[in-house]
Amino acid sequence: MPMNDVFTILVADRNRNIREFLQRELTAQGHRVLSVCDARQILKIIEIESPDLLILDLDIPYVDEVRVLDKLQNGTLAIPLVVHTLLTDYATHPAIKKADGFVEKDGNNVNNLKQIVAGVLQKHYPQRFLQAAQARTNKD
Repeated sequence: MPMNDVFTILVADRNRNIREFLQRELTAQGHRVLSVCDARQILKIIEIESPDLLILDLDIPYVDEVRVLDKLQNGTLAIPLVVHTLLTDYATHPAIKKADGFVEKDGNNVNNLKQIVAGVLQKHYPQRFLQAAQARTNKD
């Protein structure tokens, strides 16, 4: 797979099982997946890496303390955001309205999450998809 086909996705969820599951599912689709369990780690990873997308559970530790959402939404951190959380807990949270995508955690939504991730990546990185398609056409 050409390098520009590979997107780096950062998964932030306090639940290790969910992080590992999403990592397996998204890696199987050809993505490079990093995972963290709290908002402080999000900021550390972003300083070192340049993820193309953040999948965020709003229930992670320190999310308010380090103001990750403010930084994402005011453009300080220019990373597309998909919120993956329990709607009942966060139905009125402003991050849901400002996010590029939202998927409620319900145990059966991984295909929906993958579709939303693909759509957000296509919206934010159309040139990379075009280059990948051209590369495939040139190989044929």
